Amino acid sequence: MEAALIELAHDCAHQHRLEINLSPITRIPAAQMTPLITQCIEKACATLGVSYQELASYASHNAQIMSTFVPSGMFFIPSVGGISHNPAEYSHWEDVVNGTNVMLHTILMLALSE
Repeated sequence: MEAALIELAHDCAHQHRLEINLSPITRIPAAQMTPLITQCIEKACATLGVSYQELASYASHNAQIMSTFVPSGMFFIPSVGGISHNPAEYSHWEDVVNGTNVMLHTILMLALSE
């Protein structure tokens, strides 16, 4: 993704006869989620009949930092139009309820696996 963004920046600069100088400030590697948590999330979705899709998140969420010292997992609920982290973000109430139930079932499965 980084390489694609750099290439796009160079293409735009060339197109507009500009020069760019890139200096990365920081580089944080992608976080690996804990397999047990991911499996429990998937099982909760299956139990509840909620469809899911595994995806990579390029957002720097708390889990990116927290996963370095505690087991971590993430799931997202659908946002209308895919808009996220924006005042225009909106999710249908049914999706909010489904997400809450997935979280509850995931926590219960994790508690029972101890």
